[in-house]
Parts: sequence; structure tokens; C-alpha cells
Amino acid sequence: MIINILNRIKPIIKKLYIKSMDICTYLNKKIKPLTKTTLKKYKKDIKNITSLITEQWKTLGIGLFSFILIYYGLGAAISSKFNNSLDAEIKISQTSPSHLGNSLSYILKSQIDDTAWTPSLPAFFPASVLDNLPNFQLGVKNSLNYIIKQLAKHDNNTNLKEASQLLDYPADIWLFSQTNDTLSPGSAKQYRKAISYIVEFSNEKNKSTHIMNDEGTMCLVCNPDAQPTDGIVYDVSRDGTYAEVIRYEGETLSIKIANEYNGLPVKTIC
Repeated sequence: MIINILNRIKPIIKKLYIKSMDICTYLNKKIKPLTKTTLKKYKKDIKNITSLITEQWKTLGIGLFSFILIYYGLGAAISSKFNNSLDAEIKISQTSPSHLGNSLSYILKSQIDDTAWTPSLPAFFPASVLDNLPNFQLGVKNSLNYIIKQLAKHDNNTNLKEASQLLDYPADIWLFSQTNDTLSPGSAKQYRKAISYIVEFSNEKNKSTHIMNDEGTMCLVCNPDAQPTDGIVYDVSRDGTYAEVIRYEGETLSIKIANEYNGLPVKTIC
């Protein structure tokens, strides 16, 4: 709504700009005689300033170059941290056998909310001179978008389709479009909307997914305190930091794996 209003008043702003230029031309003709008098009055001061710039141009140039170097160099160094931690704990809002939606939204948030979305930053931001970080963020976003597209086709899910369309939005828009001078929604803003659709998909999945025991009397998902199934054989990993399921010797079709084995978290199934 706001963007449409701004686009409508754009012609009015252009007309005002043309009128202001006409006024400036008129005032220039009227004030020009006064300017000559002013120049005579401050001729000495202007000459001193001009001489200072002429004599100290090297110092001023070095100072300006140093400022630009420090601003962009230091700013880019601070902004160039990759958020690619693989051991971060994903916060699951509720117990569910499907953590895919939570994982997808977590990874997107790590690149859009936890760090600045650098592919869309204009030139006056230090991070705009970076190369590796923007490409990394684009790679993460495009990879997740591919997964979401496949899931949307498989599940025929409306939320995933909406999320995929939003993730197709150009990645280099900060406030103005790069291809024309119209105001456009920022890339990061559109991707945050995509995250909200992914979260909604995850919530739907959690509500609709149940794994009942063989007797059909208990949902193993909704009852996290249910006892682990007998017949599951565990073992400790080679590095001794976690446990894994190595085989199943029971007869029930629906099973519940223990969270821990000998004080170690159960992480994998061999």
C-alpha cells in the first residue's frame, strides 16, 4: 500500500523538482550582481581557503583515502563472519517426528535475522564490498528454496508454495529496485515472510502427525513420557560422545527410541 502511494506521488515530486530548478535559475539572475559584491568582500578568505587546499591536497587526499580504507576495511572485516555453525541446537517448539520445517526456518533465520542480508546492501555499507559472504548466503537460500519446491510438489502444500514464491524474489533489493527507480519491498523482508509460511507448515505437520503404538491406545509423539520399546539394541559411538541404534530385535511395528543410553544422547540409527 505504501509503495503504491509513493509510486503515485513520484510524478508530482518530479514536477516540483522542475519548478524548483526554474526558481533557482530566476534567483540566480537576480542574485548574481550581489554575488560579485560578496566575492569582493570575502575575496581574501576565499583565497586563503583555496591556497590551503592547493598546498595541502596531498594531506587531505591521504586523510580521505585513509578514512575510506578504515571505514570499508574495518567494517567489512567485522561484517564478514559466516554463520555456518553445524552444531547449533535447533529449538523445537513441540515434540514431533518431523523436524524438517523447524530446520529449514532455523537455517534461513541464521542468514537473514542473525546476520545482515549482504547481497542487497547498497554501496555505502562496508559489507557491500564483500564477495564470499553474499555468495554463501545466496547459496544457502537457493538450496533451501530447491528443497521447499520439491516438498511443495510432494505434499501439495499451500504454505510451502507461498514460501517458495517469496524465496524466488530478487536477492539484491534493499529499498529501491536495481533495474528501475521504483520503490520495492526489501529482499530480507520478503524472505522473512517466507519463514513465517514455513513455520506454519511445520505447525500443521506437527498437528497432523501421530505415531500410535501397535495396540492403538497411545500416540508415541503426544506422549513423550512413553517408555522406550524393548528390543532396540544401542551402542556407544567410536568417539564415545553419543549413542546410536545398531539393530532392532523386537516384533512391534511402532517403536519409541530412548533419548539416552548409558548417560549419552542417542543421535543416529545405523
